[in-house]
Amino acid sequence: MITDAYIEKDGKKILKVTLLFIDSEDRLCDGCDEEKKCASISAIDGTVTVICKGCLQEIINQFN
Repeated sequence: MITDAYIEKDGKKILKVTLLFIDSEDRLCDGCDEEKKCASISAIDGTVTVICKGCLQEIINQFN
């Protein structure tokens, strides 16, 4: 699991995408707008995305 918020490159700290937590209760997914079990993910710009496993899988499938 990705837990570090920064990486060091060329002596600089660079913010990266991180998994904050998996919600214990259903939340409204930012991808499909349905109430489901979701992960909260911190983006590079500091925003937080709430996304379900199904939407994450659809993103992963685009690599194929």
